[in-house]
Amino acid sequence: LVAQDGSITVALDTAMTDALQAKGFARECVNRIQNMRKQADLNLTDRIDVQYQASERLRAAISEHADWISSETLAIKVSTSDTPEGEYRDSFQLDEETLELAISRVQST
Repeated sequence: LVAQDGSITVALDTAMTDALQAKGFARECVNRIQNMRKQADLNLTDRIDVQYQASERLRAAISEHADWISSETLAIKVSTSDTPEGEYRDSFQLDEETLELAISRVQST
């Protein structure tokens, strides 16, 4: 994509790479988890456990960005499960990918 204004020309590469798509999926997961935290009326500092079941492509993206997802959502653990269990559960459709999330508040020790 190219735009020009007088003597200034700007070119952008708008190709969607696998890495960009994986990061986008990770951002969507963070958004969904944060919304679940809000709906569950969790405190801002509450730590959580996240379990998920996802389609293969989405599972790969979450696995690749698990540390970032954990830090953004205050998750102690982000793990895959055939049957995600937690206090709060929801299912989502991200493009053509499916995601089931379950979160639980982790009790302070």
